[in-house]
Amino acid sequence: MPLSRRDVLLASSTLPLFSGCSQFDSPSSDIANLTIILVNGQDKKHTYRFALETTEGRQEWSSHRLKAKSKETIRVEPPKKEKVIAIHGSVAGYTLREELQDYSSQKVCPEIYIEYELADKPTILQSTDISCGQ
Repeated sequence: MPLSRRDVLLASSTLPLFSGCSQFDSPSSDIANLTIILVNGQDKKHTYRFALETTEGRQEWSSHRLKAKSKETIRVEPPKKEKVIAIHGSVAGYTLREELQDYSSQKVCPEIYIEYELADKPTILQSTDISCGQ
């Protein structure tokens, strides 16, 4: 069955919507501020570790010991000459990794949540503010 012109136009216009997100590898993308939010909802203290992955490789790990039922917010200065493409995390023997979304030429302010709450395993989530709170 041949495709009509309408079918081709519809398919070509909706395909980009389903193509997914890419990494921060565009030279025009820029992180203005990066915030890491550590959440310990467990009944005992845990050590949270995280590291930035850039176009040049993984950076140094940062460790933070959180008391039971506590939260800590860390502001991280992104490298000036490298693009941050992912965040690596570790808590309670679990390893986590989250690729940052690409917003092309916009300055963005990602917030990365590393949470170990009621679930069996910790999670890593991303929320990005494209207006950077303005």
